[in-house]
Amino acid sequence: IQHLLPEEHENGLEKVLTTETNTDSKGSQEPRETITITDNRTGKSLEVPITKGTIPAVSLRKLKLRSFDPAYQNTAACKSAITYIQGSKGILRYRGYDIAELAEKSNFLEVAYLLINGELPNSSQMQNW
Repeated sequence: IQHLLPEEHENGLEKVLTTETNTDSKGSQEPRETITITDNRTGKSLEVPITKGTIPAVSLRKLKLRSFDPAYQNTAACKSAITYIQGSKGILRYRGYDIAELAEKSNFLEVAYLLINGELPNSSQMQNW
């Protein structure tokens, strides 16, 4: 089953949300979470996975396209194991360290070491650094 999203027709692209099902080896079906993007200029189509309501913009490279989102009105944030941001509570951390505290209490070399090695240096590591 395919469902056209007519409000998404722009820049020669027609976006089609597919809700087809996959059948596994046991015969049970699960919905496919993909979107098919067809470039009307060339006729090339691309099936892109949908994960948590998002698609990877880099997928458009296969059609020799890039996405443009002025004012970041439809850009999703990324998931990171390195940084943590919760703007509404004023939390900004890098590898568990509060950024404001790093700016106030650490020097350039300590932060450079953190960026490269993933942790602040101890005194011995700082001496060698």
